[in-house]
Parts: sequence; C-alpha cells; structure tokens
Amino acid sequence: LLSDAARRLEAAGADCVLICTNTMHLVANEVAGAVSIPLIDIRQETGRVLAAAGKQRPLLLATRYTM
Repeated sequence: LLSDAARRLEAAGADCVLICTNTMHLVANEVAGAVSIPLIDIRQETGRVLAAAGKQRPLLLATRYTM
C-alpha cells in the first residue's frame, strides 16, 4: 500500500517521500525501491539533528510495538 501511494505521489510531481511513523519504516526499503525520488528516513534525520545539537538522551514517545 505504501509503495503504491509513493508511486502515485511521484506521478503527481512530489520531489520526495516521507513516512511519518516509526513503525511503517519497517517497509521503508521497499517503498524507496518503488520510486526514483528520495525517501527521507525520519529516524536518520532525527538522529542527525540530535547529534548536531549535542543531544545524547532524547525521549521517544511511541507505541509499545515501536518500543
């Protein structure tokens, strides 16, 4: 479902795809492989920003499944 949605977004002119939930990142590689536009990984980007800000102990609020 997410790969199909990503393909439709790309066809509509999207410059990139962003999955906005931690759990759905389980299929991020498949979604990225379905399109030619970049998939922004919120886990990597969040980590990059936290590291750049010198943060070492961020709090993650998430579902039990994600934790």
